[in-house]
Amino acid sequence: MLKTKLIAIFASISIGITVSGCGSSDPAPQNANSVAVNNANSASRTVTSTNVEELGLYVNIPYDVEDIAFRGPGAGKHILAVLKFSHSDAEKAAAEASRIKPPAEASASVEDWYPEELTAMADLSGDDTIKVTVYSPAQFANEPYTNGRLMRVGGTDYFILDIKAN
Repeated sequence: MLKTKLIAIFASISIGITVSGCGSSDPAPQNANSVAVNNANSASRTVTSTNVEELGLYVNIPYDVEDIAFRGPGAGKHILAVLKFSHSDAEKAAAEASRIKPPAEASASVEDWYPEELTAMADLSGDDTIKVTVYSPAQFANEPYTNGRLMRVGGTDYFILDIKAN
């Protein structure tokens, strides 16, 4: 008698699970839209990412990052990233880059998606630019992303990595 009840309960549960898995909703359109949106974003890449692991798929990140925002690579195989390091790591990055190629002073345009600290600096400059020290990006380069520049924003621990594929 107990055995018969257990079999009946088991059968009811099995049938319930099977029937609930056979719903009439079709997930295909949702999946198709997701792929289309992801492909569109990959091509134009106007979406800002803050995922250090994603950026690490394209370039080397030799130091721990405290803050990150980037766009790319997109169809043009171009990555523009803003990285903030601890003060000691920022000093190491600048020293290492200086050994590869002498730094040069320059100014750089600021994008509207940059961290607030950098956009505020650009606003204060009067010409929407910030003072930077330009270095070789070699320590961040990872094939095919080897052409570009690494810029340290004056007076901060922020770096802008502007790098392109060969």
